[in-house]
Amino acid sequence: MPRPGARGRGPAAAVSRFVVDALVRDHGRAALMVDAGNPAAIAVYERAGMRGYLFGAAGVG
Repeated sequence: MPRPGARGRGPAAAVSRFVVDALVRDHGRAALMVDAGNPAAIAVYERAGMRGYLFGAAGVG
């Protein structure tokens, strides 16, 4: 859980950007999945420079 004092200061976007940059450097691309109902996570990933593509997925459970 994020600390209230860190919220909105960008640490999640900075860490996400760092990880994505490393993956792209080492593998040429990176991808992740996020629940469309999680706007906070989507905003973090967009601030990190990612863009979204909608697709369908099925789960077993």
